[in-house]
Amino acid sequence: RQSSVDLLVEQIKEYAELTGRGCPLPVRLFRDFVNAAERTRSPRSAQYYDDLEARLVELARDRGLTRPPTGLARLKREVLTEAHEKLTTALKAFARAADADLAALLRDEIWETLDDYTHLKAERGRLDFLDLLLLARDLIRDKDAVRAGFQKRFTHLFVDEFQDTDPLQAEILLLLVANDPRERDWRAVTPVPGKLFLVGDPKQAIYRFRRADVGVYQEVKALLCGRGVVHLTLTTSFRATPAIQNAVNYAFAPLMDGNAETLQAGYVPLAQHRADPPAQPSLVALSVPSPDRKSVV
Repeated sequence: RQSSVDLLVEQIKEYAELTGRGCPLPVRLFRDFVNAAERTRSPRSAQYYDDLEARLVELARDRGLTRPPTGLARLKREVLTEAHEKLTTALKAFARAADADLAALLRDEIWETLDDYTHLKAERGRLDFLDLLLLARDLIRDKDAVRAGFQKRFTHLFVDEFQDTDPLQAEILLLLVANDPRERDWRAVTPVPGKLFLVGDPKQAIYRFRRADVGVYQEVKALLCGRGVVHLTLTTSFRATPAIQNAVNYAFAPLMDGNAETLQAGYVPLAQHRADPPAQPSLVALSVPSPDRKSVV
């Protein structure tokens, strides 16, 4: 990190000298971290690089950085454009690298706070939504009598909107339908025939509400299909006319490719049920300019 910061600061200084007063870098940000760099002499501390890293990431995200220098007729436009592109590319690459471990660092930083929160809940006898799922899962998974009792009590389970299921909910569900009442690993479960009925549309799984993940849907679907559960795909659209169906199919089929790595849903084309009405068009297409234009009609 230290060498990357040093090189980038020098690149910014050189760029500022090249552009002079026409430098498009946000003046406050530029002046602040250059002054900080000049005040600090070797050996430079970790705090020094922490401060410059934060300033460089902030600079990389500033919208003013995208504006090339202006009012510099005395310099060749090609030289300025090349220098500007190199600097902006370097800043953006640095910001991506600097933020790569952000989630892991934040996890360690907030762990003490989470411990305090857990202690306060226990002290006051309170549970939040996640606690309810965790404790229910632990009870069903770890207590044989409880799991067997619920398996006997609930003879059939029907779950709608399954694409919005989170990992804990999937685990609870599969433990309840296991044909072996002693099975504790939900991924090793084979459901009792006819006990489980799931309905879900992965194309609607876009919100990630409360840890809902379409990857869970895909994993459970593959697991169940591999153990004899029947999979049915509903394709007929009873509401839309063929013109609308064709437009929707045309728009979404290329984008929803079922990529497991990116958790993209696979597209199932809508099938026709009724004819287009003869008296009026079912679909009216309006021409829209490209998104990079200033005005969109």
